[in-house]
Amino acid sequence: MLRVEEFNLFTVNSHKYKSARYLPKPNEQLKNRTMKMLNAVLLGAALIIGATTATAQDQGKAKKTPIERAEMHTNRMAKELSLSEEQKAKVLELNIGIAQKNDAIRNDANMTPELKKESLKGNQDARDIHMKSILTEAQYKVYEAKKAEMQAKKELKKEEIKKNKKAKKETVAPATEELEEL
Repeated sequence: MLRVEEFNLFTVNSHKYKSARYLPKPNEQLKNRTMKMLNAVLLGAALIIGATTATAQDQGKAKKTPIERAEMHTNRMAKELSLSEEQKAKVLELNIGIAQKNDAIRNDANMTPELKKESLKGNQDARDIHMKSILTEAQYKVYEAKKAEMQAKKELKKEEIKKNKKAKKETVAPATEELEEL
């Protein structure tokens, strides 16, 4: 014999509804499935676009030629130092020569890291000597100040990297000690 409670329950797609009035309409079920699939497709497309964009940005940074780097450096210097057109042309010529030499040094597999560092430093010193002859006294002082500022930023970045590596080692070491104890 059926109880009244069992008689009022309807089962649709493994969901129990107490009244026929709450049963989902077939169109609503189809609409819900379609929306879920559309959301999944849109999410997948967004992930693919994001990954492609990130990869393209990384590739854009890595593919600059020595001439492009020299032009960027010269434009920045022209803006910071208020260079005349004649000075800008001379600085561009100097920067292209130094950038090409530096690129050749960095890509030379036969040179030791110490020798590469010395050669790059020599090129920087040669640049400074030539810059002194191209720039006015006031411009050269600004050039030296900007160079010192960049060097300080570079040192801070190196220290930050060392701190991060040290912190990483300290967090890894206790975890390995705990594993050894087990």
